Amino acid sequence: MRFPAVLGLLSVAVALPSAVNNDAPVDSLSIAEREVGEVINRAPEQSAQDINILFERAFFDQTVDWPSSSVTLGTISFQTQVNNLGSDRFKISWWNSDPANAGRKIKLTFNAGDGTRLYDVVSSPQTRGNTEVTKRGTQFRAIFDEE
Repeated sequence: MRFPAVLGLLSVAVALPSAVNNDAPVDSLSIAEREVGEVINRAPEQSAQDINILFERAFFDQTVDWPSSSVTLGTISFQTQVNNLGSDRFKISWWNSDPANAGRKIKLTFNAGDGTRLYDVVSSPQTRGNTEVTKRGTQFRAIFDEE
């Protein structure tokens, strides 16, 4: 036999008596009965199968201050640019740059900082558009989501 094999057998022989030792204290792993509470099995109030959406998440959701000149927001699939026109008027331009065969529509929701809806549009791939809105509050929120 080779020397490493002999050392392996020797280490197993040394460890074997401690592995089969039944003289361990009986109460070392026991739990006192006074610490065990009553177990009650209850049905959940609402089954997870009854819930359509556990957590809904948008592709893009950002709240920013109204720009002094312009700001561009977006993802690889959808972009929007907000330009200050003066007199608390802003132009929102948007582009859906998904490939024509993407087969999904993206919804842009544009809200004021207080939650008031300012603009809503559902876009198909390879489309663009724009609109003008009046400033409300100090911030706005842009949300891109799949329709």
